[in-house]
Amino acid sequence: MSAALPLIRRYRILGSIGRGGMGEVFLAEDETLERRVAIKRIAAPLAAEGAARSRFLREARAMAGIEHPHVVRVYAFGEAEGQPYIVMEYVEGETLAVRLTRATRLAVEDALRIAREVTQALAAAWTRGIVHRDVKPANILLDREDHVKVADFGLARPPRGEDSEATGSGSVVGTPHHISPEQARGEETGRLLARDRAVRDARWAETVHGREPGGGDGPAPRGSAPADPRHLSRRASWCGDAR
Repeated sequence: MSAALPLIRRYRILGSIGRGGMGEVFLAEDETLERRVAIKRIAAPLAAEGAARSRFLREARAMAGIEHPHVVRVYAFGEAEGQPYIVMEYVEGETLAVRLTRATRLAVEDALRIAREVTQALAAAWTRGIVHRDVKPANILLDREDHVKVADFGLARPPRGEDSEATGSGSVVGTPHHISPEQARGEETGRLLARDRAVRDARWAETVHGREPGGGDGPAPRGSAPADPRHLSRRASWCGDAR
């Protein structure tokens, strides 16, 4: 085993499958239950930061609290070698981002199905007062049967009354091109759910039109998403109601 791979009791680390700003994701074998899992470990420099640790734990709690077939399941949370980690469901497939590099746009029927499943996943989070705040193709996984699994709740807004310091009240969080106008302005209050809904609509437009909303380096301005937003809202609302 490479020295770069973590040592975590009960899990045999098979290799790295992803890396991001918060840390790295590994493919592992659960030696007790004999199944493959994904383990997300916080980066060493962040492990000493209280805010980063709080945010990481909140991500695990948010995902664990949402029981839905289109949300990646969390199995465990722990710490090894001084670095916290999350044990999650391993989704064999690809991200929507990867899919869009291969086929720059999707058929309307496929885009509608993906939008419906993303909406159902976000709705399950919304019912618990959790707002994702980073809905983008890289965080939408597609399994071998082409069903959606929404991942990465690292920027999620926790339910009212829980600690929100880890993402910073009033701060701008999210990925450029993939945040709503309200989010780009750092607005809070009752617009929280509108953020996820607006970005969800833009994601649907992106899959059909084959380009990012805004098209620049900064947050997408109001009205910049392709197609008529009223039309998108009607289609996305239909997706959310469909079963």
